[in-house]
Amino acid sequence: MYLHIEEGTKVKKGDGIFTLYANSERKIDQALDVYNDLKPIQFSRIILEEIE
Repeated sequence: MYLHIEEGTKVKKGDGIFTLYANSERKIDQALDVYNDLKPIQFSRIILEEIE
């Protein structure tokens, strides 16, 4: 998941706030199910791993 905004950034309806990446369509579908079940989501900026 790549976050396009930082905590405290004001957004409006339709703004893209994140991009979700997966290796298969099944994993994307599962992630979207979780997203839809947990709305609203509060994001904080956390770097889990840097890829060079």
